[in-house]
Amino acid sequence: MLGGVVAAGLGLGVFAVLVLFLWITSPYADSGPNAALHVAAALWLLAHGADLLRTDALTGAEVPVGVTPLLLTALPVWLLYRASAHATDAAEEAQAAAARETADADADAASGVLGASERSRESGRSERPRGSGRSGRSGRSGRSGRSGRSGRSGRSGRSGEEKPLGPVAVAGWLVAGYLLVALIAVIATLKGTLRSDPPSALLFVPLLAVIATGAGVGTSRLRLPRSHQNIGNVLGGALSTAVRASVIGVAVLIAGGALLTAMAMVGHGLAPGESLVRLTRAASGRFAVLLLTAVLMPNAAVWAASYGLGPGFSVGVGSVVSPTGTHGYPPHLPDFPLLTMVPAPTGPAGSVAATPATWLGWLVLAVPLVSGVVVAWYVADRADLHRWRARRTALAAALGAVGCGMLTALVTVYAAGPMGTGALADFGPTGWRTGAAALGWTALVAVPGAFGASLWRLHGPRPAPPSRPRIQPQLQGRRQSQGQRQRREQVGATGTQAQVEAEVESEAQMPAPRTSTPDSAVDSPVDAQP
Repeated sequence: MLGGVVAAGLGLGVFAVLVLFLWITSPYADSGPNAALHVAAALWLLAHGADLLRTDALTGAEVPVGVTPLLLTALPVWLLYRASAHATDAAEEAQAAAARETADADADAASGVLGASERSRESGRSERPRGSGRSGRSGRSGRSGRSGRSGRSGRSGRSGEEKPLGPVAVAGWLVAGYLLVALIAVIATLKGTLRSDPPSALLFVPLLAVIATGAGVGTSRLRLPRSHQNIGNVLGGALSTAVRASVIGVAVLIAGGALLTAMAMVGHGLAPGESLVRLTRAASGRFAVLLLTAVLMPNAAVWAASYGLGPGFSVGVGSVVSPTGTHGYPPHLPDFPLLTMVPAPTGPAGSVAATPATWLGWLVLAVPLVSGVVVAWYVADRADLHRWRARRTALAAALGAVGCGMLTALVTVYAAGPMGTGALADFGPTGWRTGAAALGWTALVAVPGAFGASLWRLHGPRPAPPSRPRIQPQLQGRRQSQGQRQRREQVGATGTQAQVEAEVESEAQMPAPRTSTPDSAVDSPVDAQP
């Protein structure tokens, strides 16, 4: 729990330092440091996806602010990720140390029992001329007494020690400590000109905490339970490959959106700078606007990615900005550097008819195509490494497409939201539409691409498999197969089923012996007949 409290405190401290710096440098500060700290706590909740409410509007009503700056979100996500990974690794090391101590204690107890039995046996031999039966009984009683005392003491020592928590339990306590600080922040921001919205805070803050902590636990040295390992064996590693492929696909989509944003900024020339000059004349005010623009740049990349996927985004209720056309909003938007990069309307206000797509509208379709190609390449590469069949490769690509759609929808929900009431109640892309488009594009490109690459590699030249260490030196001819059969019978008689399977697998990797028997008569070294 302490790790979660520390992670939340560090995030709040960074926001407090930033807001206090702006408050100190502002020439028009009309409030004290308490109000600045109140704003810092509210912005920290906004970074987790919680909505804020402004009460200083001209109408006097509460105005929602729901667009989360994704660059601010990166700070709590990184802190939670690092804290959970560190706590999980520490918990696993504690469990390993406890297991080693238990093994050492058992070994010491076993050595003590053996020593006591040897000493009693020697004493029995020395007293045998006087009476062997009596000495034997005393030896047995000594052994039983000492072994009983040692066993009871070992069990009592182990039961008195506290058993270390598992990695999942440690991560749960970390999330609990983090949410405790978040609850205090929500209570502290219930009043003021910038308030928190408790329902959205209770929904999005735990969601972000669980996702970031789960990512930290998943990338640590966590050992999955046997049931999860069985699931992974059934899927043949397709699930883990699909998760990584979906993350890579979303990263490529956002990178493509960032490239589209840069192209739009260059195409509009001096318009963003002129908007900055018109907003404020004070140096601190311009710095604040530049800072706000910087933290919203990842949002602009996500919006541009949604534009390239097809659904586009909106800058007001009833408006659409997509490759097929832009309509439904006034030609002059409020002054803000990022809003100057929105394409001009191609139809009258309130028009719902789509306009013909231009060459630039078709060019942005390269963003989802490249994302699908990257996912297909990654899945095909992993399939070739693990020697999968084409069916399993297609399954991994399909699961990767589903994960890409879900992650895209989640990021879009955080990047969009209301910026007021009335026309500004709908601001940004729609999560489910963007996620469905990402799922469709990735499945359309990645599944056939990975399937085709897998088929081509199966029928093409393949590298030799890596050599594995053998149990014993290779024999020659029929003597090798006879020795392998004898070893299998011995392991099957004295060992466990897992040892038998491991022995059979290691023998299957050995090359066939060179004999005069035709290849069709001997399928493997294990089945060779003497």
